[in-house]
Amino acid sequence: INPKVENNQLVKAGALLLELDPRDYQAELEHARANLDAASAEARSAQVNVPIINANAFGQLRSAEAAKAQAEAGVDTEQANLLAARHKLQRDQAMAERAERDRVRYQALVERREISRSEYDFRATDAIAAQQAVEADRAAVTASEQRIIEAQSLVRQRQAQMEAARTAPQQVTDARAKSASALGQTERARADLHTAQLNLEYTKIYAPVSGIIGRK
Repeated sequence: INPKVENNQLVKAGALLLELDPRDYQAELEHARANLDAASAEARSAQVNVPIINANAFGQLRSAEAAKAQAEAGVDTEQANLLAARHKLQRDQAMAERAERDRVRYQALVERREISRSEYDFRATDAIAAQQAVEADRAAVTASEQRIIEAQSLVRQRQAQMEAARTAPQQVTDARAKSASALGQTERARADLHTAQLNLEYTKIYAPVSGIIGRK
């Protein structure tokens, strides 16, 4: 109690009459101020994250879409390669069959001594080379078929990645909701701080008007 406050003494308006112990209210004020600082920091972080998540999420979606398109193009390329390999195999098979027929015909001629052995050897070498080309073509067809399987598998992988990346709009929505929630928490913390400031101010009681102390 203000020692100047005594019965029958004049006090002016605004004079401090008494002060309650402010320590509990001061602690509440500091706690409220710390809560506001934490809420404000979280709100700023949430606001910063919105454009970052927007860029990253939609960037991943566009990247996944591009990767899927590239994988599909790879399948088309390998299918074209397979078609070309099969055509080459058909052509080389026809050439090998003709070379084998020539070899058999020349073998009969060399057995009748109508041609030289070297001529037959030349035809035999052609037949062997043609058959080797056919075997190589078959291996190329098999390899091309395997590459198509791998390319199709890659398409499925890229499709799965694209489906996962399609959550981009939801990620952005969630980030905005989190930002809005953080702003709400900040406003509540600011209101709590204001209440704590008022409670602390209420520990000091002032004379509302000028007058005489009637009963201390």
